[in-house]
Amino acid sequence: MDYQPNERDYTLGFIVEYPSLLSGLDIPEGFFRTDSQRGIWTTVRELVEAGQAVSLAAIAERAKGNGALGYLTAITGGLYPVKPEDFRRRVFKQAAEDLKKRMQSLAAADCPDLDEIAALAEEARQLELEAESLTGKRTGPSFVSRKAHGIQTRQVAWLWPGVVPVGMPTALEGDPGVGKTFVAADICARLTRGLGFPLYGEQNHTAPVSGSVIYISSEGVPDRILVPRLVAAGADLERVEIIEGITDKRGEFEILDVNQHLPALARRMKSEPDIRLLVIDPLASHLSPKINMNSSLEMRQAMDCIARFAEDVTCAVVVVMHLNKDDRKAAIHRAAGSGQIMAAVKSAWAVVKKPDDENDNRRYFGPVKSNLSPFRRSLSFEIQNAAVNFSDGTTGNIGRVVWNHEPEEFDLQGAISPGAFELKSKVGAAVTFLRDRLASGPQPVRDLIRDAEGLGITKDNLWKAKRKEGIEDGREGYGKPSIWFYQDELKGENQ
Repeated sequence: MDYQPNERDYTLGFIVEYPSLLSGLDIPEGFFRTDSQRGIWTTVRELVEAGQAVSLAAIAERAKGNGALGYLTAITGGLYPVKPEDFRRRVFKQAAEDLKKRMQSLAAADCPDLDEIAALAEEARQLELEAESLTGKRTGPSFVSRKAHGIQTRQVAWLWPGVVPVGMPTALEGDPGVGKTFVAADICARLTRGLGFPLYGEQNHTAPVSGSVIYISSEGVPDRILVPRLVAAGADLERVEIIEGITDKRGEFEILDVNQHLPALARRMKSEPDIRLLVIDPLASHLSPKINMNSSLEMRQAMDCIARFAEDVTCAVVVVMHLNKDDRKAAIHRAAGSGQIMAAVKSAWAVVKKPDDENDNRRYFGPVKSNLSPFRRSLSFEIQNAAVNFSDGTTGNIGRVVWNHEPEEFDLQGAISPGAFELKSKVGAAVTFLRDRLASGPQPVRDLIRDAEGLGITKDNLWKAKRKEGIEDGREGYGKPSIWFYQDELKGENQ
């Protein structure tokens, strides 16, 4: 590096501030000319070589005499000019270049130490990033990265094993009125009473887990709906806090907005570690009116906010959601709003009812998405009445969840998306029709359409079947009608 005499003070002060640069910075012999400068320079090197911390106290203890202590006080006490940013930047860049030269020398050896070369490369990269940060502007993107070997691995923690993870949001979806809030109330009751969660077979419950709950609800009548359901489920009401909204700076009430208000809730929950679960019921009611639920960008931002909250607070988050009206979509795409909602959650479960079930109170609870554990079979439950004593002294019946611990052979996907399976069956019928008709060779399209419609197969499904089968179209000659055929048949004719 082309050091200038007026930079000696800057250089020495910089080395005291960043002693780690000694491993890469090549300072020429005789650069420090006064006894005070050489005394501090030598002391810093000795401390680094001995593996000791470089501090002003340690330097002052060793660098005695020749005015070193007074000089040290001067350069660290502000008597000398503040080190300019352009000089600091040049030191970082030069240190990175010096490291790269050492890397080249090591690489040229007969048996190069690859680990040392990799370590020097990483150190040089960090120095270049430091230099770039002092320019006030970036010359290119700065990647946020870590070596995989330096990341401490952790097992997934569960509130309800295989169903509700800790530190990540879980979706609970279903049609209106099917029983989502009953299930949410049952989860709250089991947590606040320290009970286990449902499992299959003889071991009916998971290990007990205990904690408090924050339930964000926009029902507007918690005294008549949510709280009676919590009572019926057996929840400890002292450990359930219901947030109905917030008051702004003017004292006016408004619905809690997950994008705007979850960070404040996170700060509060960190001081109350007993809170193990947050329920947002339903998600659609706790988004800003400015957010379009069908916007991938806006909903991804909202779900990222919820995911950051869960990770930051280390609690479970259950997001209650309605289904959209398009039952032709696959179950994972039935959640109301953008597909980014389901993309953001790692676990999603649905509550559904069989349309033809003779038991009107029976429901099924099964997985729609499970990124963290194998798919489990569905559980069934019934909504049964329980006597609840109200505050005015009266008694009434309120529904509660009663689980059946035997695993159910239930087609959850088909129940959520009957239209998709109906469409699939219709396209399947068209596929069978085309395979039969084209088995003997190419067929005129007009004949295929006429005969398919005679069997109740629409043109739309016929074309879907054609694309699904990879059927080709063409003509047997000029002026001839259009035909459909399998590509292999054409190859056979041309061989």
